[in-house]
Amino acid sequence: MSTAMLAVFEAAEGLKLAADLIKSAMAAGDALDKAEMRFKLADALNALADAKNSVTDAKEELQQAYKELDEMHEKLKLKAKTVRFKDGYYELDGEGAASGDPYCSKCWEVDHRLVHLVRGDRTEQFTYCPSCKQKYSRWATPFELDAEIRKKYEPA
Repeated sequence: MSTAMLAVFEAAEGLKLAADLIKSAMAAGDALDKAEMRFKLADALNALADAKNSVTDAKEELQQAYKELDEMHEKLKLKAKTVRFKDGYYELDGEGAASGDPYCSKCWEVDHRLVHLVRGDRTEQFTYCPSCKQKYSRWATPFELDAEIRKKYEPA
């Protein structure tokens, strides 16, 4: 059971205890002196404070869970918009094919982050990721990928 659910149960128990204390104080009425009445009300206030804290804890945990769920939803949407071509990941074009500039495979597969690869100067045979420093062969991560370039790289 999640801690949020436990916090909700604790809050419910605290509210029940507070209600029971108030009911018993009211039922006793004049039979209780002022000190006993204050003692019962103080216990009821403590139970209400504990219940409030439990509800706050549950609310915070649920907010965190919703935030994580939203992040996962965004990652799933990104995953649906990307495809692997050779050593890089690319955005999908209108026809569902890889296009544009490559993203780092390692960053996407490990951290679920899309980080564009960077080309070295013309003499270098590698592209690299500015985030994780992973190197890729330049021919395996073509830039400005479009239909013409894909044809050149794909087997006939």
